Amino acid sequence: MMHMPPPILTALALLLAASAHAQDFSFVGRKPDLSGNRKLHVVKGVDPGVPVVFDTVSSERVVLRPATPAERSTPENPVYRFEWQKDKSIFFFELIDPDLLKRLDQQNTRSTASADGKAYELRVITAFFDQGKTLQLCVPSTKSARGVITAYIKVGASGEQEQALVLPEGGIAQCIMEATRSYTYPIPPASPFVAKAVVNVTE
Repeated sequence: MMHMPPPILTALALLLAASAHAQDFSFVGRKPDLSGNRKLHVVKGVDPGVPVVFDTVSSERVVLRPATPAERSTPENPVYRFEWQKDKSIFFFELIDPDLLKRLDQQNTRSTASADGKAYELRVITAFFDQGKTLQLCVPSTKSARGVITAYIKVGASGEQEQALVLPEGGIAQCIMEATRSYTYPIPPASPFVAKAVVNVTE
């Protein structure tokens, strides 16, 4: 029996191959070095949601391939996840450095060690998602949007939102971060305060 490649991968390979310099792609985060007159080669396994890298070692071509389990996103070698948009364009979202997430988890543990800290975290999470309105705005009502959303909200001494990171990286996360960019909160019991929210999107 002949094995046919998934239609979405075939379409992606054709689209990528048609754009040798990948000028038609959009990137959220750092853009890889795609300079020069190199051909773009797409390796099997490059699918939406799969971590991928633009391998630029060769002077003749750029290889878009799945990231290995050991590869992590770093300033020198970003790892991406891509999504198809409604207009058939492609967005590549740079993945967050796991070391940063580890530090935020540690800060969250310290921030919520007391009863006051846990109560404050709940206030921040409730305000961040605006009683669920932010999710209604950013999460499409499709089966593909179901899953777990994790948010880290770093609050400064005066209650200003210093940083917000949302996972998994992609259009939904980007929408949530844009919608909450200017949020402020009550003065935290300790600073910096990191709140962590884990939301299971079921419908």
